[in-house]
Amino acid sequence: MWFVALPEDGFVANVNVLTQAIPEIDVEEYLDLSVAQAPGMMPDFELLRLDVIERSGNELGVMEYTGTQNYRPLHFLATVTVADRTAAIATFTAPPEPFDELRCGVERFLFTLRST
Repeated sequence: MWFVALPEDGFVANVNVLTQAIPEIDVEEYLDLSVAQAPGMMPDFELLRLDVIERSGNELGVMEYTGTQNYRPLHFLATVTVADRTAAIATFTAPPEPFDELRCGVERFLFTLRST
């Protein structure tokens, strides 16, 4: 986890990177499954962007959305790559108001995500 701002009302904007064991699916299928499951996991889920792009020979899923966690409205930008039944996910999370300002400093790192 990488904190990208000072705490604000008990929350710190951050970038979180994790890996997840998944069935034999590709990036597009992973994104579709994530979107299908999100409303049941996050109140007020709203999808803003869903895309698959190519970066440096790497297929990268991009998902931008808003929703509520612990009664707090948040804005998210996630990138995902899939290889060998493992998804690597990098997610930037911030409150709605400073999201765009903070995004400028972290977005380029999200788009360098690669499977190893």
